[in-house]
Amino acid sequence: MGKLFSYNLDIRKNAYLNWRTQANDPAHNLHVLASDYADGAVVLINAVLKDNSDKKADSLIMPILYSIDQSIELFLKTIIRLIDEQSGDGISNYKSHDIAELKQQMVAKIKKVEKKTAGLEKHLKPVTEFIDELYVKIKQKDDNGRDRVNIDFARYPFTADGAAHFYVEEKDNVVIDVENLGERFICIRDSLEALCLMYEVKKENIEEIQGDL
Repeated sequence: MGKLFSYNLDIRKNAYLNWRTQANDPAHNLHVLASDYADGAVVLINAVLKDNSDKKADSLIMPILYSIDQSIELFLKTIIRLIDEQSGDGISNYKSHDIAELKQQMVAKIKKVEKKTAGLEKHLKPVTEFIDELYVKIKQKDDNGRDRVNIDFARYPFTADGAAHFYVEEKDNVVIDVENLGERFICIRDSLEALCLMYEVKKENIEEIQGDL
């Protein structure tokens, strides 16, 4: 067996980890990984839709859902980072993995820096609907009656406290229409990608102006 980090003589069989990232541009790097997880979800969804005669959907749905959730998280953090860099209000700590909380944080920041945001919620409707539907399943009350989000539902079969996730406890079938999920994720990705690109263009314009000074 070859070493983990090694070259294959056939370059088509190599994966290059860092040529798309930039050492001094965290926002760009967040965007790269957001797109990578999105691409991963799409590849897996397309594989299922092409041929599910072997029931691969059942074993791939968790990697698909994890990739979608991770992609959304990174897109939201990309936008937050870009706004933070341009507003001068300080950089967010990125500790939260709660995509509902991150979306609220992003919306608040956009409304703070933009004069017109009347169409923002409509633009984010695919994201909002996905989060709302998901959180009906993964949001629970802890022993103290406080809301707790089990965002790791696709990574582990149980919570940090050892409680089984919703799909383990459910006696009836828990089903996801993979074709519908794929169509919805396209809309989610387009919505967040557009905001990323908008703030990336603003960042480039600011850097060009500063460079001319």
